[in-house]
Amino acid sequence: MKKTIILYFILSFLIACKNEDKVNTILDNTNLVSSEKVFTIEELEGKTYEQLHILRNEIFARKGYVFKDETLNAYFEKKEWYKPDKDVEIVLDTIEKTNIELIKSIEEKLKPFELPYGYEKTTSNLPKQYNLSVDLDGDNIKDVIQVASNTSSYEKVLFIYLTANSKTYKIVLDEGGEYEIPPNEVKLENNIIVFSFYLGGSTSYREFKLKFNSKIKELQLTAYASADRAYPGHISKKYDLISGTYEVTKEINPIYDPSKIIKTKNKGTQQTKLITPNLINDKLYSYLENIGDEFGEDKYPDYNYGEFRDCREAIIEKIALEFEYGIPNYLGGYSIFKKELKDFVQNINIDELMKSQDDTYSKTYKLHRNWDLDYIKNDDCEDEFFLIFDVDTNTFRIQINNCSLVYEDGEVIHASEQSIMFEYVIEANCSYKFERINGAG
Repeated sequence: MKKTIILYFILSFLIACKNEDKVNTILDNTNLVSSEKVFTIEELEGKTYEQLHILRNEIFARKGYVFKDETLNAYFEKKEWYKPDKDVEIVLDTIEKTNIELIKSIEEKLKPFELPYGYEKTTSNLPKQYNLSVDLDGDNIKDVIQVASNTSSYEKVLFIYLTANSKTYKIVLDEGGEYEIPPNEVKLENNIIVFSFYLGGSTSYREFKLKFNSKIKELQLTAYASADRAYPGHISKKYDLISGTYEVTKEINPIYDPSKIIKTKNKGTQQTKLITPNLINDKLYSYLENIGDEFGEDKYPDYNYGEFRDCREAIIEKIALEFEYGIPNYLGGYSIFKKELKDFVQNINIDELMKSQDDTYSKTYKLHRNWDLDYIKNDDCEDEFFLIFDVDTNTFRIQINNCSLVYEDGEVIHASEQSIMFEYVIEANCSYKFERINGAG
């Protein structure tokens, strides 16, 4: 036991000496630590996190500051110039403040990534893909890709730390549900992060690709793919979020000839807003899964055990997701109502719609448009939004009844009304397609 303790102290001493030697090169350069000049990035390039940490704190040490960090105290106490004074008042000049901020900004990029409290690395017998270090953002500093487990639940998380913006991203990979992430399914392809979910005991999967966008200095979701069993065969989908194009492939084995494969491909377009990791959640998964539904396996059969089943609820869910993640360019000049349209479709009371006699749901708004004309700038008129389904024509529309009050000498002299109708056609699998805009009034 005594030998073990002695060996431990010898080893600790050697490590401490090694760490001190590591930082001496920069710390003994009196020109660099001088407060008479502002440091340049070039002077600090190539320094380690530990070196910069010590260098920044030396500015305080030279003023007699007593550190709470015992490691810093132990280091500076070995310097002849260090005169610790626990009562000293630290006053920094402009140059010192500038140097401290510059060093801190570089330190932040080099700071070793640490898992947040409550998470731990996955077990060591998993592949190296669960813990990757690579320069994703082009700043010549390695970023971190780390899969971790929640210590108090079944949650498995992908953490990505980027040095370019000193930001940590958290993507939930598995919460112990039906989909799970297996070994080897977090990987790099030409500096693109690829991660996948698999449905346990099947070939169903969901795949996502993230790439660094240098213009916004953020990771961006660039592609999505999925595959599922489709009786009697297989269906897969690829969606390019950058171009907005998708392709759905069906491979069917006919019952009359199981050895034969009938393969069909269909293409479509769907514009999606820029998706950063903080937007990746269950709602986004549903949105992505809806894309290409018109070519997919029927999830919403017309008859379910003899009872007619309509698409109203599915349509409401899908259009709410479209206004959350999609880009409804068809709004055109009526994009001025986009905020209210989004609020309307995302807050439809489905029960109220289902119980209505005329398949209609409505909500009142006051649309404040940016009028340049003084006589109608006080728009207090109540406007109304409608969602109207037409079962006979298999269509639906969102209708805005918009009114404006015209004032003269503080009195309403005229009420202007118009109706704007965004018309949609319901297609296969409870998907829909925008048809046209109609107006009246």
